[in-house]
Amino acid sequence: MGLMETYNLEERLVGLIAAQNLGFSKGRPIAACIIYKCLMQWRSFEVEGSSICDRIIETIGQAIETQDNNEILAYWLSNASTLLLLLQGLNLDGEAKYPALLFKQKLTAYVEKIYGMIRNNLKKQIFPSLGLCIQAPRIARASVIKGPAAYLAKAATQEILNKHWEEIVKSLANFLFMLKANHVPPFLVRKVFTQVFFFINVQFFNSLLIRRECCAFSHGEYVMAGLAELEFWCNKATDEYAGSALEELKHIRQAIGFLLIHEKPMKTLDEISHDLCPVLSIQQLYRISSMYHDDEYGTHSLSPEVISDMIVLMTEDSNNHVSRSFLLDDDSSIPFSVDDLSKSLEPMDISDIEPPPLICENAGFSFLLPRAD
Repeated sequence: MGLMETYNLEERLVGLIAAQNLGFSKGRPIAACIIYKCLMQWRSFEVEGSSICDRIIETIGQAIETQDNNEILAYWLSNASTLLLLLQGLNLDGEAKYPALLFKQKLTAYVEKIYGMIRNNLKKQIFPSLGLCIQAPRIARASVIKGPAAYLAKAATQEILNKHWEEIVKSLANFLFMLKANHVPPFLVRKVFTQVFFFINVQFFNSLLIRRECCAFSHGEYVMAGLAELEFWCNKATDEYAGSALEELKHIRQAIGFLLIHEKPMKTLDEISHDLCPVLSIQQLYRISSMYHDDEYGTHSLSPEVISDMIVLMTEDSNNHVSRSFLLDDDSSIPFSVDDLSKSLEPMDISDIEPPPLICENAGFSFLLPRAD
């Protein structure tokens, strides 16, 4: 095959993958599979001056310019990660080794970039409802009603709060459906939800520590109801897609669990810091203890001895230059490597992939047609 003919085939291939969503065949992204077959057939890593790899990378870059179109992002995340998996199995030597390595590096960068865009888009989508969930207990307390109407008022407020949580769960479900429909590897799906749940954890936990004095039991009830909604969603999504997302809520779960303890004055510092709230620092525990009071039972928060012990420990930490920051930081890093991704995926057989009709019409692409045994 001459250089001009190869160039024309490259033009057709790039034009096709740029123009339309080629879909999937038994869960395998067709675009990634035919790109890989073409690169191997044309020995693109070995041909000096070949630009096909750069043009594929440019096509992906142009396709994801619309950063808020999650369907497009998920489609290309699926294709880029699959193409990366297929290339991981190559053992090229000599001149072909460097171009292949460079192509894989660029693909890796796009997998990481698209992953980050999808994760951030989900955070942005749930943030307004998350804010309403955080504000709901405070609003409810500000408009408290005494007497016979109190129960109805509390029920009405709980219904409003539930709607905010329902919006969050709906967003999670829609994203999961979209990622599954585009056959994004479950490994990446789990990473998305793990980081988004930690984002939820950070938002709630930090709001718990910076608000003014509040009523522990009322606040705890409201938040615990929402956390139960998230747990129900995780169970429905299954471990394959939700993974360890619930574990990322441990700060807020332990803090709310502390607020809901009935007999706080009876608890020792060792029980609180090691058994009840092992992930919370002394600074965080002290902050919660000093800002929340038990409205439901009229008890004190913690015994004076425990509070005194906390102050002593915080002073020692300060003298030892231990950070006194009690707020959490969100994690916006990329939580996986290419090796992690590759090890999570099963080897893929692409021999029976049917190329699109526009490809089949050209005899130069006959090598893409599945061969009869």
